[in-house]
Amino acid sequence: MSTKRNAFGFSFMNFIGIDPSTSSTGFAVVNEHQELLRYGTIKGLADDPKSFAHLYSELNGLLAAFPPDGIICETQFIGVNRATSIKLIRPTGIVLAVSGLHDAPFTFLAPSAWRKTYQGVGKWTKRDTFKFTKEKYPGVLTSFNKDNDMSDAIGIAYTCSVLFQEAGVANEGVI
Repeated sequence: MSTKRNAFGFSFMNFIGIDPSTSSTGFAVVNEHQELLRYGTIKGLADDPKSFAHLYSELNGLLAAFPPDGIICETQFIGVNRATSIKLIRPTGIVLAVSGLHDAPFTFLAPSAWRKTYQGVGKWTKRDTFKFTKEKYPGVLTSFNKDNDMSDAIGIAYTCSVLFQEAGVANEGVI
């Protein structure tokens, strides 16, 4: 794992979780102690090229500000609605491209896999994760309708920190 130092000489690591979406991509950065460093959502429109350029620019800035020791992106559920599934591939491709630009260790995880690490139970819903995150990180989330993508990204970042540190291979590729 890379060793970066802050202004005081202390080492730190950054782990990033991303919940890609065509309209509200959630992101979160935690350190090696699962403390939140940055979190939010990047808004866009599903079929607007400028929205995808904005997503690219924002993620690129995030990874420049917080050079990652690991990134986990939620895999997209391929359901009955084929058109929606195809649209969800677009922001995921942008996440891959930006991660590649920063030579960041990267992997995908299904919602049930990261939720099992984060919450101890893999079958929880987005609403369950929101409630769990609201208790774990008080004052961060306000309402489910507004913050559910950010809530998932926080859980994914937490999981990223745990799994990449357990594997000890943050600079050697995917876990």
